Amino acid sequence: MIAPRASSSLGFALALAIVAVAGTASSAAGPIDGRWRLETETYGDGAANLAAADNRVWLELTEVAGRIRGRMWFRDVDAPALPWPSFVAEDGPAPIELLAADLDPAGGIRVRYRAEPAGSGVVLEIEEAYAPDGSDALVGTVTVTLIRDGRATGGYVLHRTFARER
Repeated sequence: MIAPRASSSLGFALALAIVAVAGTASSAAGPIDGRWRLETETYGDGAANLAAADNRVWLELTEVAGRIRGRMWFRDVDAPALPWPSFVAEDGPAPIELLAADLDPAGGIRVRYRAEPAGSGVVLEIEEAYAPDGSDALVGTVTVTLIRDGRATGGYVLHRTFARER
């Protein structure tokens, strides 16, 4: 996830989170399989696209034995892929705790996980939900809840659209 600029109290400005999806059984390769390029990511009223051309994100999803497996690239699709799940902040990778992962019968995916960027003092609880829209796009939301001292202290929702590359 590319997050909007965070407040200075969080101690980080940009994060990339990638999530694992452990799915339930489904039929042969579905419409979610393929490589997807992040085209738009909006916040708030949606006036600004946060998915800058120089910070491209690609997501590749493949169904294997009833589970969705993925890998992701950030900035350069020719660079080594990051495993899915991953969380990468400005200072590098941070571990995640996968809380839930679902593949719904209609072909959508939903994951929920936690990450704690080093030195931030904040736990991010993140839920990502995506579904194909029928026109070679994968659309969804990323809901981020900020947790400090065990209490939710704020959050935001990003709206994302990925375009199918293959």
